[in-house]
Amino acid sequence: MDATPEQVKKAKFVEQCKDDMEHTWMEFIQEITSFLTYGFSVHEKVYRRRLIEAGSKYSDGLIGWKRIPVRSQDTIEKFLFSDDGRDVIGVQQDLSTSYDLTRFRNVLSTTNKIEIPRKKFLLFRTNPKRNNPEGNSPLKKVYFAWKYRTLIEEQEAIGISRDMVGMPVE
Repeated sequence: MDATPEQVKKAKFVEQCKDDMEHTWMEFIQEITSFLTYGFSVHEKVYRRRLIEAGSKYSDGLIGWKRIPVRSQDTIEKFLFSDDGRDVIGVQQDLSTSYDLTRFRNVLSTTNKIEIPRKKFLLFRTNPKRNNPEGNSPLKKVYFAWKYRTLIEEQEAIGISRDMVGMPVE
């Protein structure tokens, strides 16, 4: 199927936007894959006018992507829902867990929380079941087996250090 000149022009623009960000497209994709660990990944869309003086490679004045940074899952306090509870309307980020609050002083309130509206972020998740924005980490099913194994290994290490004389009692 042949693309129309308009489709070719749009595809070229998207490719330029991908190459014009402050980070590489591969770095963006690698950050997205954190959803496999946590079940979800939130990325804020940051735009800029495509001008050389604004840091762009292009000077056509169009709006392009400046960056699409991940918002760490550790800082996501909760998802915000519409009044009827059906739609995600935003996310609340708590930066008090961040080690460097000084760099956020211009945007923080006294509660150290930032609300990002839904139209400003991309949401990646492992499982859209019941439209849960937090997804479901595939690691969740193996956690108990891993935890059980580490506890046994810890007990074995204690036993070896005591020459296998009795079991420790808490």
